[in-house]
Amino acid sequence: MLSKHGQKLAQDMNLLPYPKEGFLCGRIGEFPVVIGELQDRRLVVRLWAKPGDTVPARELEEFLRMELPDLPKGFGSKKEEYGWAFLIPPMQYPKKLETIRSLFGALSRYFSENAMVPCCAHCGSTGPTGLYQCGEGAASFCENCAAECSQALQAAAAGRKSQPGNVLLGLVGAVIGAVPGVILWLLIYRLGYIAAVCGLLLAFGAVKGYSMLGKRLDVKGTVISVIVSVVMLVVALMLCYGWALYDVFGPEGFTFLDCILAVPTTLAVYPEILTTFVGEFIIGLLLTGVGSFASVKRLYQQANPSTVFRKLV
Repeated sequence: MLSKHGQKLAQDMNLLPYPKEGFLCGRIGEFPVVIGELQDRRLVVRLWAKPGDTVPARELEEFLRMELPDLPKGFGSKKEEYGWAFLIPPMQYPKKLETIRSLFGALSRYFSENAMVPCCAHCGSTGPTGLYQCGEGAASFCENCAAECSQALQAAAAGRKSQPGNVLLGLVGAVIGAVPGVILWLLIYRLGYIAAVCGLLLAFGAVKGYSMLGKRLDVKGTVISVIVSVVMLVVALMLCYGWALYDVFGPEGFTFLDCILAVPTTLAVYPEILTTFVGEFIIGLLLTGVGSFASVKRLYQQANPSTVFRKLV
């Protein structure tokens, strides 16, 4: 998702925003450019160009060092096979806007001075190209490479759908994966706290465990993992309450297992304890949801990458 900075950048730079995909598209003259946002608030600027009939007098990196001596710390550039990628570090929006405008201006001068021509990101063809969304990202393709990319995406999607998943092993993996979160929950609870990091570890572990043993993380697998997370949250609270009972009745000869097994009876007999248990469960559920939503969503997207293919610019 595009941040507020990304959406404002689209307005100020006259770029086309794609909020859901998390990138901006536009052109520097005749050269298509894509600006993508990373999770740590860095930006990646990518474009595709190659020399025309003449060899550039100097490399682009050297040109930028001379033209833009005040580039912010953390700025980086990488020469790719048929283009460049530039890394813009996190900074306040006015400085970010100034940096990108300066970069675009310098790139425009370099391309003009060296008779650079736009090209395909895949094969380097200087024929007619367009900017296409290809799955999670976007790039400049000629017509042939665009068709190949579209076919590759569809083939990959068909392959994932045909891959059999094992729900039973996935369920076992979800339970095993949630165990570290349960343990951390128990330990932090003993200190008198309930931490969102416990819910994050619990839910993340359940989803990751399902995907590792189940071999396929689809919608069904994600739902099962979430249900396992809720059940394991109840288990964690049961262990916490059982430990509290053990503190009281352990010296009288009751084992830790006896105290855990006595928790349901205790909740049924003492309404005030049940109310506290339910309240802590609701708080834990909210913390787990808030703490783990982004991570679980990211795991699902990694297991089921986008197959969208369309022309952008």
